[in-house]
Amino acid sequence: MDISVDTLRLQIAGMDAITAHRFARLVAERLAATMPQETTEPGQRLGSLKVSHQARLGDSPDNLAVATAGDISRAVRSAGLRTGRG
Repeated sequence: MDISVDTLRLQIAGMDAITAHRFARLVAERLAATMPQETTEPGQRLGSLKVSHQARLGDSPDNLAVATAGDISRAVRSAGLRTGRG
């Protein structure tokens, strides 16, 4: 599978800059681990994707990163990218 993410923008309310940076890194790492395993057809592109996740009171940045990456991965799957498998 070859998936390239040019830009990952996260809007994070209530986190200081250091925590937000750590959170963004955690999301990117988890996203790399949870992306669909199918091979997409060459040349496919998904221009943008908007995913919203509501944090629960007391969620740690680690747990929130896992949930956010899962939401993004599911949204990519449901965006209808065709796979190269017949």
